[in-house]
Amino acid sequence: MQGSFLCPDRGLVTSHPPGYTGSLANIVSHGFVAPFYIRLRGFKINIKKQILRDISVARRNNLDQQEKLLFDDKISGYLKDVLDKEKVIAAYYPIKNEVSLLNLFKDYKIILPVINDDNQMIFKEYLGKDHLIDGRFNIKTPDNNCKVLEPEMAIIPMLGFNNDKYRLGYGGGYYDRYFEGNKSCKLIGVAYEGQEILELEPEEHDIKMDIIVTEKGIIN
Repeated sequence: MQGSFLCPDRGLVTSHPPGYTGSLANIVSHGFVAPFYIRLRGFKINIKKQILRDISVARRNNLDQQEKLLFDDKISGYLKDVLDKEKVIAAYYPIKNEVSLLNLFKDYKIILPVINDDNQMIFKEYLGKDHLIDGRFNIKTPDNNCKVLEPEMAIIPMLGFNNDKYRLGYGGGYYDRYFEGNKSCKLIGVAYEGQEILELEPEEHDIKMDIIVTEKGIIN
């Protein structure tokens, strides 16, 4: 398949997953093509997912910054077609070269995730940059003056996704746990098209996106 990558056996892998990432450094240099496929045989699913996370982060970090700005602008434009200004919308403060949607914050009722003392995710209203502090993992979060609110729509960052609209995250399970108890919220996954992963296998606890938005358009 054009634009895909094949690791035919475990010979490319050292005895532990960190060695795997280094062995696959060449994948990053092939450009941000989509979707990508890596055959991972003989690994438990949690190890497969960690390998895919490492690869997806490396690929995203290699994205040309001018191209990234263009992609972010396109994704923001597509999101305007699906977001409702009357609803409370969960978004996120971008880290690690994630899709940046900060330009949308002023136009919608935005809430941002906060990891509380019980290690659970909640959402607080966004009142502007003056009300942001460094939260867990050094991610910008709303301060103590901001109210806790429930989202009616949610824009969720993705490290990867498959064509069944399942998401690969960082592995903490925060979004899965939160939205398992909030079935009425519309879930909108955002990523670059080059983050589609054919090999991604969902687990029972993984939540499915209602739609996915990339720089190429909306996937219903």
